[in-house]
Amino acid sequence: ENGDRMKIDLTCTVYGRFPGSSIPPVSASLRIELQDNVCWVREEFEAHLTPRADLQSATTCRTGCRRDSRCSHWHFDQGSCSFAARRAGEQQVDGLYAKV
Repeated sequence: ENGDRMKIDLTCTVYGRFPGSSIPPVSASLRIELQDNVCWVREEFEAHLTPRADLQSATTCRTGCRRDSRCSHWHFDQGSCSFAARRAGEQQVDGLYAKV
């Protein structure tokens, strides 16, 4: 539910057989790490918030911002998602996540 960069670690064993030869079967371990290509950095600044009623959890809010090329920041508070834009003179908002 936070803005951290996520990753998936996979470890498996690969087996090889060589039919029709005298080479015995072999095996090797394989480790794969998949990292998200988007990082999220927590920020606080004066922002204009655009509510997104269609995004009802922190996860869907973050994913919605990630998929929207116009979204640079998202905010989720008390069950409400908003996309944010820097704007002087607006309210100071803590807990904004910047797409970097």
